[in-house]
Amino acid sequence: AIGGYTFSHSDIPDDPAQAIIDVAAVEFAKRGYFNTTRTQIATASGVPPALLDRLFPTTADIVVAALRPLFDRLKQRTTTDATFRPPEEVLRRYLEQLADLLCTNRSMAEAMTLVLSMERFQSPTSATELLKELNFPSLIRETVEAGQRDGRIVADVPAIMIATTLVNNVLFLCLRDPSASPAAVAAMVDRLSLRGLLRTSRGPDDDPVDRARAEAPLS
Repeated sequence: AIGGYTFSHSDIPDDPAQAIIDVAAVEFAKRGYFNTTRTQIATASGVPPALLDRLFPTTADIVVAALRPLFDRLKQRTTTDATFRPPEEVLRRYLEQLADLLCTNRSMAEAMTLVLSMERFQSPTSATELLKELNFPSLIRETVEAGQRDGRIVADVPAIMIATTLVNNVLFLCLRDPSASPAAVAAMVDRLSLRGLLRTSRGPDDDPVDRARAEAPLS
């Protein structure tokens, strides 16, 4: 018995934790994070509520459990890239891999965003623990700092702010348009955040009109 509820092992899924995660992803996508109750998750997953509470004391814990393995894989790949690739290439590859992670798991990514943005006021402990477990900007902070040291990345903005901005832009674009492909999201953030909007210097090859003018015969 758990929490006063008696059940047979045959009554629950073989992997109750994964069953809860799978059902939560579907319910979050269908109802939204805050409109999904733990009772609904327990019922749909076939896991007794008392066991759900033991495995995942808070709903935010389900989000962490769903995304943490993916986070760890991204961390491993980014760390490996940083050992032999230049900072700008590491960042571009990170954007592509992060976009794939978030766009492929949109309901959990949206839940993570809601926990960080809303529960920081209602349940700050949950938000703090989630941020500690899924600190995506921290994965590229050292890469940004390396780029700043060798002059490849601007040094007048703190590295953690640059890293956070890149991550937030990917997250926003993934959630803003459910039909957006990871490649399109990564390319947009690359264009706007890595390469920037304003030209610091430009020649005739930078603009079709200027290039046409440069190629026109002198009168």
